[in-house]
Amino acid sequence: MRGVRSGPQLGFERDPEVRAVENLSDRHERPIRIGRRDCVDCRPGHPLTRPVKQLERFEDGRIGGRPAQRADASVAVPGGICDGEDGAVARDRHQAPFRFRFDREPIGKRERVDGRTVRGSGRGQEERKHERGATKTESHATFPPARRAATPCRTAARRSRIRVSTMVAIIGSQVTSALARRALALDAASLSSATVEHAKQAVLDLIGCAVRARFESATSAAVHRALTALGAGGSSTAIGYGAAFSPQYAAMLNACNFHVLDFDDTHERSSLHPGAPVVGAALCGAEGLGGSGTRLIAAIVTGYDVAIRIGLALDPAVHYARGFHPTATAGLFGAIAGVSYLHGDDVDTLVSAFGIGLSQAAGSLQFSVDGAATKPVQVGFAAHNAVLARELAIAGVRGPGAALEGRSGLLHAYSDGAVAADVLERWDGVHEIDRTAFKPYPCCRYMHAAIDQLAAIVRERRLDPAAIERVRVSLPPAGMRLCAFPEERKRRPRSIVDAQFSMYYTAAATLAWGTVRWDDFARRDALQIAALVERITVESDPAVDALVPAMAALIEIDAGDVHERRLAQGPRGEPDSPLGWDELIEKFDGLAAVAYGPARRRRIVELVRGLDKLADVRTLTAELGAPKVSS
Repeated sequence: MRGVRSGPQLGFERDPEVRAVENLSDRHERPIRIGRRDCVDCRPGHPLTRPVKQLERFEDGRIGGRPAQRADASVAVPGGICDGEDGAVARDRHQAPFRFRFDREPIGKRERVDGRTVRGSGRGQEERKHERGATKTESHATFPPARRAATPCRTAARRSRIRVSTMVAIIGSQVTSALARRALALDAASLSSATVEHAKQAVLDLIGCAVRARFESATSAAVHRALTALGAGGSSTAIGYGAAFSPQYAAMLNACNFHVLDFDDTHERSSLHPGAPVVGAALCGAEGLGGSGTRLIAAIVTGYDVAIRIGLALDPAVHYARGFHPTATAGLFGAIAGVSYLHGDDVDTLVSAFGIGLSQAAGSLQFSVDGAATKPVQVGFAAHNAVLARELAIAGVRGPGAALEGRSGLLHAYSDGAVAADVLERWDGVHEIDRTAFKPYPCCRYMHAAIDQLAAIVRERRLDPAAIERVRVSLPPAGMRLCAFPEERKRRPRSIVDAQFSMYYTAAATLAWGTVRWDDFARRDALQIAALVERITVESDPAVDALVPAMAALIEIDAGDVHERRLAQGPRGEPDSPLGWDELIEKFDGLAAVAYGPARRRRIVELVRGLDKLADVRTLTAELGAPKVSS
């Protein structure tokens, strides 16, 4: 794929403020504009009131432009004018962009725009009648008529009422290709020491999760049996099993085991677990290539960036409300980016792999209804499909080029509130791995702030569980949906997954035992827990709702003379209250001790802490196989 022209023309990378939507109506033959200051029909030539950038079409189909006299988000386009501040931009069928604005209030033959009255544009009776029902706050575009008899533009305009929420993409380079260029351009030498350390911590954290899952998760055992039955033989390492799998199956098993305990890292704003799919695919890719630890770290960093930026653009609240699991959907694209980076692919290959991945992107929250085992499995699918998508692209399978922003792309098909600008335009450049958190408890992250406060109250006030009379817990809306409802099922979880998503169970366990550990989920039938659950209520509170998107929590406890009310702004482990190496090593030891002896665990810790100095990642993966008697 050719890059953006140099010189005075501007493509996406040099003009990130100009946004567009692709092909909202194929019938539009000329750009039109509605809104303040300039009233433009379907004809060129209206005077401009502000400096503009003049756009032009390049031979390869991209749109670029010349800089304006001063910095401004307005642009002039063939046949009209568009304004880059608000509203939405679209393209006609010849790919010329145009912008709609939604701040116009019809007032007969004159119109009020931004507080001032301007002369109307000579609409006919039908157009005026069409607009009378519109209000200033209505989120639909209103179209001015052409100066001549019904044009394709006018006809299409009257037939289309276009929702604002589906109308955001980027002019110039497509969102998908721009993100691919950004992902592949990462320079490993430019990564800060803090970012490198965070990536190494993520690797150690996930290894511990996978080792324990390999030996104690029924879901992991079932997935292993299925892959073995399918003939999964090869030389790629699945942690806890050894180098006996094909790359895609090793990636699937590792990602599934990273996530099955619900103990893997999280990103608050995008509400996903980036490490499981990204590291699951990247570790196998680096092992297959005999790549360096530095290369693996960079691949992990760029994979996190892609997964999280897409997760943010999807609007997590809407994505969740529609029933999707973002770790599996957005995580797939991060995993593809990481694998592609490791192999040194070009932009065309990664764009095609993204397109192939779009056909596989899946992940449903239906598991939360009955405690089904598909939650970690679909994260395993994401890593598996990432490896497969990249191989198919290399083999010549061509995926759609606008996998993210296309009319049927991820951002439109998987969300009602997607904002493509969140992918790159609104990114401050900080690598998203630096904003991820490590989990001190193996359960839904929305409950962690509550567990922190409950544990602190028990410790500080030396509470006797038998003396507790009433406990009230409030979570954010998304946390309430996942961990409080339906109440009867959350009060009496039937499986480990049920318990991991039950605020009632985890609150009772914390009050009884002072914390929540993985082993505690095997004690669900304890009479003490059942008695405590009956004294717990979980309900919404405006103080917590006001802090969204923070994973806040409100705790109230009455226990004899003890009356506590604490509002936590967020859980421990976030960047502002991180877990250090000592805590993460303690967590790793507690999880991996089931399979690896002290000496082997120390070797793994040393290798991971020195990952940026490893010439060959296989030095590390050789230690991650099945248990040895002498380890």
